[in-house]
Amino acid sequence: MKSPLPVIVCACAVALILFLPPAAAAAQENASGGQETPAITLQPITLNLYLVKGGAGSNAGLIIGAKDVIAIDAMMSPDSVRQMLAELNKTSPRPVQITKIILTHSDADHINGLPGYPAGLPIIAQEQVKEDMAKAAANSPDLLNYLPTQVFKNELKFSFGRDSITLSHYGPAHTNGDTVIYIDNQKTAYVGDLVFVRRDPVIHLDKGGTTEGLVKTLKAILSHRPHIDTFIPGHGEMVTRDEVVNVIRLIETKKYQVKTLIADGKSLDEIKKALETDTRQVAAGKPAFPSLVEILYQELTEKKGKA
Repeated sequence: MKSPLPVIVCACAVALILFLPPAAAAAQENASGGQETPAITLQPITLNLYLVKGGAGSNAGLIIGAKDVIAIDAMMSPDSVRQMLAELNKTSPRPVQITKIILTHSDADHINGLPGYPAGLPIIAQEQVKEDMAKAAANSPDLLNYLPTQVFKNELKFSFGRDSITLSHYGPAHTNGDTVIYIDNQKTAYVGDLVFVRRDPVIHLDKGGTTEGLVKTLKAILSHRPHIDTFIPGHGEMVTRDEVVNVIRLIETKKYQVKTLIADGKSLDEIKKALETDTRQVAAGKPAFPSLVEILYQELTEKKGKA
């Protein structure tokens, strides 16, 4: 008899991908030269915290309790969520039930899979996420049945079994509704799309994101007490404190460089040629998000124009 898991749980094109209907978004995500969607895997982080990888879209997370399970985010497609639930149920001789969902923000690759969860579940998010999702539901009617049922402004704390959970919003960063999910007693945080490593940060200016806000948020995460050692991102592998520090340093250094070159009268193309180092090719069918240099140039020149 198997035992259950341990007690746990841009431009117009860019704007379009943020609110694609689930079916269209999944098709966009999988339009990669015929490559199959990666299989869902449950990667243990601690005894009861899991990173969910594979499927379409973003990572997801699981916080598993004695009887209840909290899911973090919903990936790009309902099929990916159903596959995750199937993998989860392979770990237990009895059905495992998701009893609550927490959303880190409102990007399509984190919310379009919501219809893969049972209807009627409590869904927690920062208040701006509900507003964004209500707008997205104009093109994705299924989302109307999965709007957040509980919203918060800056902070929400609650207990889940032995875990002490803090949800924090520090203002606009990646978007204007980002949530950091701290599992305080385990010194671990789910950080959504606030941290990307070995590539440019992604900042959605059209959703209120800012580089200044992202730096502020990342510094707040590093200052959080109890001290956080493990960061679980919305894409890629686990992140260390040093890697978060490096993201802050990257943004602050690039901002100084872009500001200096603007003052020297350089054009955007000249600045990009001088400073851009992220040369990864965008996969077919995926959106080409503005680079950090492009974001900084837009922010700094708009601010200069308003001065």
